Amino acid sequence: MIWFWLTLSSIFCFSSASIIEKFIIEKHLPNYMIVTILSEIFYIISIMFLLFFVKIIIPPTNILLITLGAGILYFLAFIFYFKAVKLEEISRISSLILSFNPLFVVLIAFIFLGEILTLNNYIGITLIIIASILISLRKKIKFELSPAFLLILFCALGIAAKGIMIKYVLDYINVWNAIFWEGVGAFLMASPFILFYHKPLLKTILTNKKPVIYMSIPSIASVIGDILLVFALSYQFVSLVASVGATQPIITFSLMVLISIFAPRILKEEIKRSTLITKAIAIVISIVGVLLVI
Repeated sequence: MIWFWLTLSSIFCFSSASIIEKFIIEKHLPNYMIVTILSEIFYIISIMFLLFFVKIIIPPTNILLITLGAGILYFLAFIFYFKAVKLEEISRISSLILSFNPLFVVLIAFIFLGEILTLNNYIGITLIIIASILISLRKKIKFELSPAFLLILFCALGIAAKGIMIKYVLDYINVWNAIFWEGVGAFLMASPFILFYHKPLLKTILTNKKPVIYMSIPSIASVIGDILLVFALSYQFVSLVASVGATQPIITFSLMVLISIFAPRILKEEIKRSTLITKAIAIVISIVGVLLVI
């Protein structure tokens, strides 16, 4: 069960990072592309510290390309993520990403890794998908999908593909090397964006020094979460790890409700009675689904 606790720990890190990023975007840095680039810069700086503590090797060419590709997909997924954060509540975003992710992972893992789950696992994943759709709905005159739905869908697909690729390369390189080369791949993908946005990026750094420094906090939390998640993948099927990851909305929503009640000036989540009931039902369905996949 060590993989389960590693996954839950990574989820807490990702939830904390997403809330801090939401605060920075809403209050200080509205340009989602600049936030994405800053996040990647701090991410790769954190990853580079591995050079001082672990032995980094250059893996075989095919394994290196796959690992770099995983990092590239991860960066692209984050572009969609930060754009979605500008449009929608964190709990809805995390719910959709972490719930559609298992669906994509199961399909891709079945095709490329030959992972076959039990009937209970598949039922559980179905419940998680239902919960994710329920928690993303708005209730006005009628139910309608979140405006960030397509962005979240592409983000989930990118994260799913990245997880499959990392799971594959773990048969050939250790966790630390997988994390390092994934980070290098993400930075390679980020480099053209850094060059293209270098003027607004420099302006942002010079005129918003504190918010820029604050971006290092969620970036470090994401690095820790990524390390824990890759370790979890080294112990268990990627399909099951991704499915347990769907518990993130519970943590994110709970934290956001507490912040909305006790510190609404920082961030405010929609907590009307009807909204709470809908999300509570979705969370219960998600929990039942997760119990069926572990």
